[in-house]
Amino acid sequence: MSCEVDETEYTSLVASQMLYRWIQKAYVLFDDYDRRSLERFQLNTSQYRTLLLFENEEGKRLTTISDRLLLSKSTITRVIDELENRGWVERVPDPEDRRAQRVVLTAEGRRKRLEICRAHQQALEDVFQRFSDRQQEDLDRLMQNLCQSLRLSISSIDPIESDF
Repeated sequence: MSCEVDETEYTSLVASQMLYRWIQKAYVLFDDYDRRSLERFQLNTSQYRTLLLFENEEGKRLTTISDRLLLSKSTITRVIDELENRGWVERVPDPEDRRAQRVVLTAEGRRKRLEICRAHQQALEDVFQRFSDRQQEDLDRLMQNLCQSLRLSISSIDPIESDF
C-alpha cells in the first residue's frame, strides 16, 4: 500500500502542520511568559491555573481540579499542599459526600488570587497591545473555531465529555 498524496493533499497537510507548529510555539512561549510573570509571586503555572479554578465559595474536589487541569491526582495533591502551606487554600469536608473533601480559598487566598490575576492580566495586556482591536477580535474568533473543532475531533476519538 502506498502513502502517496497528490499536490492538493500535500499542500493541505503542509498547511495543517505549519498551523499546528505555530500554535505549539505560541503555547510554549505563553508558558514561558507565564512562568516569568509568576516568578515574583513564587508560583508555578500549575499553582496559578489551580487558583484560577476557585471562582466561588463552594470550592472544588481534588478529582475535579485534576480533571479540569489534566494533571494527575498526585500532582494536584502536591499543588494543593503547597498552596495550603502558604495559607491560601484549605481542605474542608464536602457537604454532599462526607468521605470527600473540597478545597476552598482562604481569605488570604482570595486576596492573593485577585492580586496575582490582576498582575497576570496586565502581563497579557502587554502582549496583546501589539494587536489592533480588529486583530484581537479575529484571533478570538479563530481560536473559538479551533477549540470547537478540537472538541468535535476529541469526541469522535473519545466520547467522554470534556470541560474544555
